[in-house]
Amino acid sequence: MVAPSVKIPEPLAQSVHQHEFAKNLVDLGIEVHLICRRDENRPSHEAGITYHRVFSKDVPLNRLFFTRDTKSKVRSLLREHEFDIVHDRGYLFGGSGIAIARKAGIPTILQIDDDWIRTEALTSRIAATRLYRQMALWWCQRTLRRADHAFSVSESLRRVTIDEWGADADKVSIIPNGVDLDLFNPGVEPFGVRDRLNAGGDSIVCFVGALGPWHGVDQLLQAFPIALRKNANMRLLLVGGAKEYEIGHLIAQTKSLGIVDRVSFLGSVEHEEIPRILVESDVAVAPYPHADFGFSPLKIFEYLACGLPVITSDVPSTREIIRHGENGLLAKAGDPNELAKAILSVLGDPDLAARLKEGALESAQDFSWRKSTERLAKLYRKALRG
Repeated sequence: MVAPSVKIPEPLAQSVHQHEFAKNLVDLGIEVHLICRRDENRPSHEAGITYHRVFSKDVPLNRLFFTRDTKSKVRSLLREHEFDIVHDRGYLFGGSGIAIARKAGIPTILQIDDDWIRTEALTSRIAATRLYRQMALWWCQRTLRRADHAFSVSESLRRVTIDEWGADADKVSIIPNGVDLDLFNPGVEPFGVRDRLNAGGDSIVCFVGALGPWHGVDQLLQAFPIALRKNANMRLLLVGGAKEYEIGHLIAQTKSLGIVDRVSFLGSVEHEEIPRILVESDVAVAPYPHADFGFSPLKIFEYLACGLPVITSDVPSTREIIRHGENGLLAKAGDPNELAKAILSVLGDPDLAARLKEGALESAQDFSWRKSTERLAKLYRKALRG
């Protein structure tokens, strides 16, 4: 499993995703070697997984370094071991596992977690230029051609690979993200966040995840004062990390909106602690901007598994998970007024909240990591037969 763009362990969704795949594959009796970024003080063998560390420092342009290091690691491992499958977690201008395994005659699986071109354009001015996008599209097309099979995490992302990247429809499967149902459930011990916030009888609206631009946290902040005008007994809890300038921007936004005393930044916490925070919340939000990046958001599955009413933006990828009025609510993407309206409707209607909680717990059973990993193992077998 070639995943040098992620660091394991780490509370970020991409790290949790890859680690859960590896752990569940081991439980299914599959031997896993995982190439990733990993601290030197971590063991190279843990829970049945053999780790191979690549360049792990968080420095400018670190992708260039860990991509180059990965090529060397993959070549070395393919000489030393007889692998059945090379599973490559793709990212722009990576694909070392696919390229080298192809030459060695080993079946390959390409993992596609998001719309690489569109996501990158959000975070870099260079990536938004026409020339860069043309180079990126060429790379995506070439990597897909080289892979024996691929999978995306949502149907909307699969459509991107087919309609925009030119993938063969028969070549791309769908394996959604999931949730650890033993870890995320309504019965976990509360974290004590209510006491820390002096929340009293206030309702807690919670967001969990990276606070980057593609998660729509700025729109959630815009929606919150609108909701506060009709329900002053609310607090907004933001759980997750971000770059220093992103945090500074969000804090400045709370000041300009006059909601500093109603918004709390908890920062990044260990993944194991997140369910303990969620069970003390009253509603959980996953806002996204207008563009659909094809995400299969871990946060939504984790919200559902803890039995929370879920509010998320109405985009194609979230409609694959949330059934409006049954296991959550869909609000118009990019519209703070609609987001505020959805929050107020849940907090102001106990019957609706109870119905959404029941639907959330029921639908979470369909999205366990074990089920997703069983689909992945099935794809492995298909590649081996080919």
